[in-house]
Amino acid sequence: MIFYSQFPTICSAQDTSRFTLCIDNLHFFVDNEYAASRVDGYTLPGFVLRPRVEWRVEERVKVEAGVHWLHYWGNHGFPADASLEGWNAYSTDSRRLHVLPWLQARVELTPWMSAVFGSLDNNDGHRLPLPLYNPERQYAADPEAGVQLLVEHRAVEADMWVDWRDYIWNYSPVQEQFCAGLSARGRIHFGDNCELYIPLHAVLMHNGGEGVTDTTLPVRSRLNGAAGIGVSATLGDLNLAAEGHLMGYFNNRGENGKPVRDSLGWMTSKPVDFRTGWGFYNMLKADYKGWHLEASYWQGKQFVPLLGCYHYSNISSNTSDMTHDRIRVLTVRGGYTYNKLKHCTLKAEAAYYHYFPFTADRTGYLKVYSTASDLFSIGLFLNLHPRIRL
Repeated sequence: MIFYSQFPTICSAQDTSRFTLCIDNLHFFVDNEYAASRVDGYTLPGFVLRPRVEWRVEERVKVEAGVHWLHYWGNHGFPADASLEGWNAYSTDSRRLHVLPWLQARVELTPWMSAVFGSLDNNDGHRLPLPLYNPERQYAADPEAGVQLLVEHRAVEADMWVDWRDYIWNYSPVQEQFCAGLSARGRIHFGDNCELYIPLHAVLMHNGGEGVTDTTLPVRSRLNGAAGIGVSATLGDLNLAAEGHLMGYFNNRGENGKPVRDSLGWMTSKPVDFRTGWGFYNMLKADYKGWHLEASYWQGKQFVPLLGCYHYSNISSNTSDMTHDRIRVLTVRGGYTYNKLKHCTLKAEAAYYHYFPFTADRTGYLKVYSTASDLFSIGLFLNLHPRIRL
């Protein structure tokens, strides 16, 4: 998964103009070569256009209003009433522009705390690690909307949010759905160039709601959590960091257990839907004058990333009824950002994934054994972000 940060932070608080026109236009071309029994390969060629007007109501209060337009080249449109994660290519209404309203109100409660209402501030993937957040959501999913609290302090930084996905009325045939999250980091500084930090992360997906006509739909809550430790250091233009995480998965409707097999070893029922799972994620990264390089190692069992990259899931995203035993993945990612222009940023990125041999279960099959495999991804991004004072 390519890790481009989609848009810069919303118009600077130091801009004293009452009205500012902000035009963010991200062009992207991403080629994911994932020929494996776990993840499909795909290409994302398109753009995101987000024009909006910022009104600074007063020094610490501002409102943004505009639209968010996502388009893939060669695609005629998107179906009505469907998110990008589950839309049907054969929909009878599949020639619509995918344009959504963008409305954000932001209040700076203190110099280090802000409250956001409406369209959420998510330009950095909530600072979640890859197993918990897929950076492609920045340019391949709808923007989040709900309420958010941001903390940026020398001792702690935190992002707490609720993204309301599906709103329902009485007698709705579907359930309401929301996603809540926490991404926090306690920080201990050793001088100006070294920092020890304790990251804590949680992502909750909930399906439920009252007044749903289909009473067979179960109330479902799934949770990803992570805790770890990290250290970072700055040596001139070189920034170094190392961190490790212990991650967990919980599903109140899941069930742990071994798949049912007949006397010959053929699997005779659907693989279990995991109730609990775990994973270890360790990472090293370096930044130097626009260059970025990072290497990570993942090991997980019965883990399902709710918003994270598919590579770290123990459930196949492209093979029906297949669950994997312990998964181990080595990832190397790097890129270069050219940002010497005032209103334009150009970025090139690449990623390499090495899957270690693994075993899996699938309905109607004997135990599945897979050899090691190597996958890669490349991406090019052009981000135009002019600001015009009105």
